[in-house]
Amino acid sequence: MKKILLSLSIVLTAYTAQAQCTPDQSITTPGIYPGALPDACEGAPYSEALTIALQKNIVIFGFTVNVDSAIVTSIDNLPTGLSYECHNSTCTIIAGTGNVTLSCLSIIGTPTSSGTNNMTVNYTAYSGGSSVPSTYDVSVTIKAVSDAVCLASIYGTSNKQNKLTVYPNPVSGESLNFSTDLHNISITDQLGNTRITLAEGNSVDVSTLPKGIYFLKADEGIQKIIIE
Repeated sequence: MKKILLSLSIVLTAYTAQAQCTPDQSITTPGIYPGALPDACEGAPYSEALTIALQKNIVIFGFTVNVDSAIVTSIDNLPTGLSYECHNSTCTIIAGTGNVTLSCLSIIGTPTSSGTNNMTVNYTAYSGGSSVPSTYDVSVTIKAVSDAVCLASIYGTSNKQNKLTVYPNPVSGESLNFSTDLHNISITDQLGNTRITLAEGNSVDVSTLPKGIYFLKADEGIQKIIIE
């Protein structure tokens, strides 16, 4: 029954504090559409929705099985900084009267590490008291913070080069230094919250920030920083 009971399709949704998703009503056939999420940018808010199509009637060894419901139990190997939220608090999909019931869940957050992640969506389908656990794989690529496409997306097409260098990084002291004077400086945390702002300068005091991963942004570019 693997890859038969559930299908997932990818649709873009707006990023909000509490993720809300809308199923793609055009989905009628089980499967994953597509198998890869759109690329994300390291340090930039991300929000994508998975449309889940639960197939009610399936044929196994010549017998028709009626699926009552399904539950998404977890998603393994989510990129650092990303999480998921279901359409309801229990991640349960109740089969409707039709052969396909649509629902959705959202992948949200601010990714903090670049690379390609092959995520595993774990779910359990139920039929007449019996349960069948299964999985499906979805991939997502996180582009590095210095990637030209990400820089253009964050700053606009006029700024495609990252001219920002900071040191020491990781930093364990009070001061984070810049290789040149920067302008319109901000430091954001992994949730996208702005923690420090500075009009201009060649260094910034980070002693008030807890240990963790942050992103320093300025007119001259963007850089991931680690505070130890």
